[in-house]
Amino acid sequence: MKLNELYEIYVNDVELEKKRTTLDSISYRYKNRLKDRFGDLELKDITLDMIKDYQKEMLYEENLSADYINRVIGILKQILDCGVIKGYVAINPLSNIKKVRDQYNVKKEPVVWELETFKVFESYIDDDMDRLLFNLLYFLGLRKGELLALKWNQVDFEKKSIHIISTAVQIVGRGQVITTPKTTHSIREIIMNDSMFDLLSEYYFKVKMQYEVTSHLFVIGSEKMISFSALDRKLSKYLKKSGVEKITLHGFRHSHATMLSRLTTDIKSISERLGHESIDVTINTYIHSNSSAQRQLASLLENEVVQAEDSMSFNDFTNYLEKMLLKEVTGVNKQYKETEIKGIISIYNFVRNKEYLC
Repeated sequence: MKLNELYEIYVNDVELEKKRTTLDSISYRYKNRLKDRFGDLELKDITLDMIKDYQKEMLYEENLSADYINRVIGILKQILDCGVIKGYVAINPLSNIKKVRDQYNVKKEPVVWELETFKVFESYIDDDMDRLLFNLLYFLGLRKGELLALKWNQVDFEKKSIHIISTAVQIVGRGQVITTPKTTHSIREIIMNDSMFDLLSEYYFKVKMQYEVTSHLFVIGSEKMISFSALDRKLSKYLKKSGVEKITLHGFRHSHATMLSRLTTDIKSISERLGHESIDVTINTYIHSNSSAQRQLASLLENEVVQAEDSMSFNDFTNYLEKMLLKEVTGVNKQYKETEIKGIISIYNFVRNKEYLC
């Protein structure tokens, strides 16, 4: 039996176990990396030395990352494991193959932005939705798909948090769709710092003036989810206008994680906030943290934003009044006329901004 034949058997065998996006990734890497090289070979002719030579070629001649090489060879190992289980081959020649180590390849550090750089970048944003978009990426560390899939019914205005329960992905033959996150750790609650919450609330008020029901709307894009390519274009536009150091969309997430790591040594809370599958992504072993630690992170983040030891405090009455007004505007079962909603928003802004102290 040839490897190409075993590949088809393997894909059919794991189709119900793996997510569609994972299968697409396997298919892409097999067709672009393994099919032409090994596809027409008989299983018995595939040797460990042959694969080691291919590892070296990818590493030294193509300068590919160790992580990418290990993923490609990992797919080949899984296919051959399937062959062993089904009796098409006696032994998997890759059973003892070693992974390529990162130390063999120079790893390029991702660009991260300090808060000052982000503020310069933000000052060139001339659209309210775009301003919210990049603030959500920078101050909450969202993945691109999580941002695009976010709807208003996932925002808890009373707790000042958002719930990540879905993500947008590109699926071959179907385009951009919403699906569940790849791991359960990605499903999480993220508590916002005050500045982030204020920006989100202000934008929500504008949306509320246009739509009576908002729960089904996307936070970024309204009735329709914007595309990944549109997201890329927005970043390119403001990078060009601002002239700051170029960064990728995922770089906003790196920047968020870097900022948090400087503010606290509580790595388990950072891991939970970012939705990492394992704390190994941040450090060692993943440990679940509680919401009080999350609130401490949000508080620390706010202190970094305002750069002041003593933030402005509110007395019990104004705190209560502010929360009640916000609850009236954001409540899904509240029925107010347009003029009444405008009035509540005006009062809320008056209380929040403490105009009565002027």
